[in-house]
Amino acid sequence: MPSFSKLRIRNYLDSKKRNPRPDTTGYLEDETVFVYDSTGLCIGRIEQRQWRWKYRFKNACKNSPLYQDSRD
Repeated sequence: MPSFSKLRIRNYLDSKKRNPRPDTTGYLEDETVFVYDSTGLCIGRIEQRQWRWKYRFKNACKNSPLYQDSRD
């Protein structure tokens, strides 16, 4: 089961034309995970086991923490 609050989708750049639709199985009902593209921009969040894409849900990235790669 995932145990983190940030998810980075590799090989994906933010685009209105392509919804990345990350897999939401394994997340808890009360868990919120912010999702970022390969450059570290917020593209949405997984909340209540549902994908909320910023182009479909207005406040999907509101209050999202900055993504910092732990390898840097």
